[in-house]
Amino acid sequence: MIHNLSDHNSIVNTFLAQLRDLNIQNNRLLFRKNVERIGNIFAYEISKYLDYA
Repeated sequence: MIHNLSDHNSIVNTFLAQLRDLNIQNNRLLFRKNVERIGNIFAYEISKYLDYA
């Protein structure tokens, strides 16, 4: 099952827009923080579909 987070307005869209912004790409700390945030959101979304025993 494919779950596209960009189908509806979400905070992920904001973080992705910041990653694409050339001014923010020069700010290493903010760039890394946004990558970390997106990774956390993806991990949360993936964990919804895992079977826990």
